Amino acid sequence: MIKICGINAIISKEDKNLLLSANIALALDDRGKDGTGVAWIENNKIHVLKSSLEPEKFINKYSMKLKSNKSNMMIGHNRSATSSVMMKQKDSEAHPFISENEDFALVQNGIVSYSDPKRDLLKAIGHKFSSSVDSEVLVHLLEEILEKSSSRDEAIKQFVKVTTGNILILFKDKELFGIADNSSFVIVKSNSDIFIASELHGITSEIDINKYDDMKVFLPEDLVRKYVKIYFSGNIIKCELHGKWYKHELKDHDWIFNKIILCDFCHIKRPCEKIEIGKNSYDRCLKCYKSNKVEPISPTIDNRKYSLIQKSFDNIVSREGEVGICSYCFLPIENKKTELIYCLNCLKFFCKEHFATHKCTEKEDGNFDIIDILAANQDKEDDKD
Repeated sequence: MIKICGINAIISKEDKNLLLSANIALALDDRGKDGTGVAWIENNKIHVLKSSLEPEKFINKYSMKLKSNKSNMMIGHNRSATSSVMMKQKDSEAHPFISENEDFALVQNGIVSYSDPKRDLLKAIGHKFSSSVDSEVLVHLLEEILEKSSSRDEAIKQFVKVTTGNILILFKDKELFGIADNSSFVIVKSNSDIFIASELHGITSEIDINKYDDMKVFLPEDLVRKYVKIYFSGNIIKCELHGKWYKHELKDHDWIFNKIILCDFCHIKRPCEKIEIGKNSYDRCLKCYKSNKVEPISPTIDNRKYSLIQKSFDNIVSREGEVGICSYCFLPIENKKTELIYCLNCLKFFCKEHFATHKCTEKEDGNFDIIDILAANQDKEDDKD
């Protein structure tokens, strides 16, 4: 899977040093080595330390500062430059970005579409930019929405609708909002600490989850954008989840899922872990893992429908050489051997395996009409002419 940037956040009842955020970035350094940074709250102010260095060099250079500065709320980032690539050696291009009034800091994992015209418009109405990175557009866009909204919560709801990518926003009054639109956003929560990262191993590589009895993990349940609000109420950390999220309790510490995917045994999309059976690897959910099943079962497929699909692969895939993302396993599929398939019903791409099993192939009348798929492809070809 193509990885773009790593984000992380730490919210705790006790102050933790900034090195923890930097170490999570280091654990996720395969997601980006073009810049590293952390923003934290201290004395009711937002502070930012960032550089164009990769995580390891960032930690080596700022080791003393990362160890000596502490906070109970911080966000971090390691960058893979997708915009202003020629400027990536400048420290100003690294995340986090701070608002002009210094009320909040923001990091993003993603790409801002049409960022240049948006930047020009924001500049025209008076906003001043500190970098050429597309993500900074989001900072000034949020400033505009906040100014025109009746409340911060209402502003975030509007902001969610007009943005893309995974975003963390840290306000100086100790409120943090996390916006997610794909599985590269993991929340690990206990009664005393909350951690957010692009991947679970970024957290578990630094946190001993065995010392927690109440640890839970939340991930986005679908591709519809959703958000989380985290704040303090006295000495209690409040976590409000908006939208649909997977909830997984980490009770068996010898089993930690590594991704959301179809379980090889029950064929339900769940948090799964890799297991080894003989010389083969399988994705197995916790429920099926506990049942001690040995071999995966085959999916139940209507043979007549499946044969229609198999015979028609040449007609229902996109053009050879194109790459798409499977809407079930989220893996990029290059169409070399008719493996990228487009479905008319849900208007999404699928790899061969998941196209054959995804639910919308089941029409209300129980009949699968291959002509619908062919028509969808013809519409796509017509659009390109």
